[in-house]
Amino acid sequence: MATPAFVYTFDNLGPSRFVELCALLLGSRYKGFLLSGPGADGGIDAETDTILAELRPEEPALLVEEVIAPQKLVVFQFKHIVVARVGQANARRKLLDLYRSSNSRVSEVCKPEVQSRKPAGYILVTNVEVNSKFRSHFAAICRNENPGIGNYQIIGLDDLEEWVTMDHSLRAQYFPTIFGSPRFDLQIKLQTGFLTRILPDDRLIPTDKILCVGVLNVGAERSYISAIKFKILVDGEVRYALPSPPHPARLDPLGNPKFGEPVPPGKRQEFRYLFEMFWNLKSEAKGAFFLSDVMVWDEIDNVYSLSIPDAIRNEIFDSMTG
Repeated sequence: MATPAFVYTFDNLGPSRFVELCALLLGSRYKGFLLSGPGADGGIDAETDTILAELRPEEPALLVEEVIAPQKLVVFQFKHIVVARVGQANARRKLLDLYRSSNSRVSEVCKPEVQSRKPAGYILVTNVEVNSKFRSHFAAICRNENPGIGNYQIIGLDDLEEWVTMDHSLRAQYFPTIFGSPRFDLQIKLQTGFLTRILPDDRLIPTDKILCVGVLNVGAERSYISAIKFKILVDGEVRYALPSPPHPARLDPLGNPKFGEPVPPGKRQEFRYLFEMFWNLKSEAKGAFFLSDVMVWDEIDNVYSLSIPDAIRNEIFDSMTG
């Protein structure tokens, strides 16, 4: 549930700034995301805008609760409503009215600018607060209006609030009165490698393959890492896995510090996870499985996220045994 401050602050952005912020949030997460220019009316209006964005992902990507296949076209449309003026319930009704055809209005998903693109998916991005029941209702209305689009989803206020909270530069830029300049800021880097074993003659030999999660402190203050989790999708359900790093006896001494050890500004820590751990997660899932993101929490519950590149995902699971 979004906090009132965020509800009203998103209201204050106005339609144009709202679209601008959403485009930056989506563009930073998904390669192949492209925002179109203003529509025929020359601007953006909360109820009649024709601003569309397109996504043809270069690699599989988890979007809300659906994996989008590479090169599948997804169309985004943005709807900004001043919720403080009408209330959340009325705002949701206003949204649904835009997607029901009537004698005076064509459903948003039946308009030529959507139909002509023949998308595989349509996503509504809105500052209105939505829940699972509303999402299902929205998708059912859209499928009835335009069954040619296979997938309908909503990115609502709670989703946007989570993304803004994780992007320290954007939250300071768009919501300076709430956040100000970031003092605590971590950056995640991923690479693969091997654990090593020291032989009696001091030679190092590689053993198990690992995913290395590097966490760099790019903020102004000392920080402390409190948790690392992996976001996965299992049969359409988003879950969060908390696998343990390898036992210290199996490591070289350069990785896996204890959680709670300080990370000074400009310094990094590295956490190493066996490929085998991800194989076990997939085997235990017993269904469609997708490894999506790595997420890092600091000691004051800031959360930082990075999508796992398809090349790394393939390297992990192509080497899966059994």
